[in-house]
Amino acid sequence: MSKFRIMFGILFALILYCQAFLTRTQLLKLHTHFEQCNAEFNVSSNLHFEEHAEHLDLSLAGPMFFKVLVCVHRRANFTDVNGDLIVPNMVEFLREDHNVSGFPAQISKCVSHTGSPEEKMRALYTCASKLSSSPRNETFF
Repeated sequence: MSKFRIMFGILFALILYCQAFLTRTQLLKLHTHFEQCNAEFNVSSNLHFEEHAEHLDLSLAGPMFFKVLVCVHRRANFTDVNGDLIVPNMVEFLREDHNVSGFPAQISKCVSHTGSPEEKMRALYTCASKLSSSPRNETFF
């Protein structure tokens, strides 16, 4: 019986170690991706992510969610002639082309159609940070 317990303990420890290793690997990949998106955002915009982070109360998922949105926005170029965000187009892009299940359509309501690009970006940032803490958005990450 004691041999069985020892073997079970070793197997259990091995499973925990593998799970921790895989989780760490995934987190490193995510971190690299978000750093790339953050650099891309800072280079291509007058708005800096860090400046906004100081003024808004965000969970850890909030900045990640926002960085992905900005990265997709920059690569897919969802802007109009004035450089304003076309958020409904971005929502459809994420839903259809990236198969993002549970992505909330309400995010398009968070950005008013009036105001400067900075105001729209702040509104999107705030909205994304709130929505990212919802359990239904876990599939996005």
